[in-house]
Amino acid sequence: MQPQDFSLYGAVDLGARQAAAQRRQQAAQSPSQPGSPASAGHGLVIDVTEETFNTDVVERSRTTPVIMDLWAEWCGPCKQLSPVLEKLAAEAGGQWILAKVDVDANPQLSAALQVQSIPMVVAVIGDGAYMFANPSACHWTAQVHDLPVLTIVFNNERYGAVRNATMSMYAKGYAGRENGLYLAELASAARWDKTVEAHGGYGERVEDPAELPAALARARHAVEVEGRQALLDVICPY
Repeated sequence: MQPQDFSLYGAVDLGARQAAAQRRQQAAQSPSQPGSPASAGHGLVIDVTEETFNTDVVERSRTTPVIMDLWAEWCGPCKQLSPVLEKLAAEAGGQWILAKVDVDANPQLSAALQVQSIPMVVAVIGDGAYMFANPSACHWTAQVHDLPVLTIVFNNERYGAVRNATMSMYAKGYAGRENGLYLAELASAARWDKTVEAHGGYGERVEDPAELPAALARARHAVEVEGRQALLDVICPY
């Protein structure tokens, strides 16, 4: 076998996984030391695992932005970036949460996020965060400052916070008709993929779940290789 025929893509470093599991066990059995992720910022910096991802990241992001820091013990640049992110999280005072993910200890989560290099930082922002954040201004800023940011919009065309509040109080009233659609409908003819294209970026609308992996690969190519911003508008039926 020639060297060029061999690839480590998708390989699992069992030694690294064992070491990561030992670190996690030691952290659970001993009090947190000052400056460690578990103690920094009194809950503003948290360790996330595959088991806690839905609760600590997905659910939490509906009310508070979550910044994911994907790292590994052997990664030198990670050790430079992580303290900076932890300091910023502490200074923000709860405006956003830093969620640290050890990629060696959580290989399934890393695979789901298609992590190919670290450090990698992912911002998870909840209900209505994209369309109410003035997308044109955001994409213009990314274009002017050459920021190759990848934005993924999980577009369920519904304002979940409004719908949930309505159904909790007026489920049997007029506002609760049609499963709380009243004042919570966000479906429109707006094409967010075209908005990013107008600012020099790559945009794609994804309606078939089976097309998402390939679309994500194209978007990452635009960001990582071409140095352009990219957006995927992923239509998710409510």
